[in-house]
Amino acid sequence: MPSERSDFTILRITVLGGSNSGKTSLINAFVNNFCPSVYNETPDPTLYYKTLQLSTEDEDESFPVLVEVEDTYASQQKGDSDCYGQERDFQQFLHLVPPALNPSKSSIEEDEESSNAESGVAFCNFMAPQPLQYRPLTENRMGFMILFDLNDENSLTEAVHIHLSLESVVQKSKRLMKPVVYLVGNKSDKHPADSDRGKMKQTAQRYAGEKKIQFMESCAFEFKKVRLLFRHMLEDIKANPILWNSDLTSQSEPQRKSTGISKEQCVLH
Repeated sequence: MPSERSDFTILRITVLGGSNSGKTSLINAFVNNFCPSVYNETPDPTLYYKTLQLSTEDEDESFPVLVEVEDTYASQQKGDSDCYGQERDFQQFLHLVPPALNPSKSSIEEDEESSNAESGVAFCNFMAPQPLQYRPLTENRMGFMILFDLNDENSLTEAVHIHLSLESVVQKSKRLMKPVVYLVGNKSDKHPADSDRGKMKQTAQRYAGEKKIQFMESCAFEFKKVRLLFRHMLEDIKANPILWNSDLTSQSEPQRKSTGISKEQCVLH
């Protein structure tokens, strides 16, 4: 019987998408085994948590993780404020630069914030949020699911817009490792004309191939490929320790080279 570690590693996924793309339904199907039957617009960012045991090369050991899934409001929402007093703008969920790279901070503040934000062990040095404060366990965003409705061409257009925004942020950031990105065609349970769905799917697959990101389908309402989707993404994140291992994220470039980790190896293809 596989042995279990007592500590959990935080693996964090942010779910983005346009209005009515199925973000909250997909997350609930994964975390709570429940899919809401009535559509309600998500007004504020919300955090969900689930513990899992991921596989390892050693069949006698397991890799326990605390999955933090960040639900977000529709990317088109802008202008007004959410319940936390933050102006709605999906760009805030694309933040990638580790706090240690903030030039306005002192070296001591940088070290403390970097330790808190990038620690891979759950609740390590974590300070509880204040009432009505939105605060994820870590600011280090490791994976992005960008959802679109397989039956809505405008939804795919919005998903592409989101990804291009993310791509721009990644290119400007100083992170050595790119986050894991999945383009997800949701609501495969609906039955539009086969040619329409086939065209949408081909367009999405072609775009994902050009951008070197993953494409998968899902159906939250019928729980199809939901667990598979999240498992695949979590395994991809786990396979790139520099995204979640504080010992690696805190190393300088020369240190990474001395441990045999090259820049090329740290980029997700």
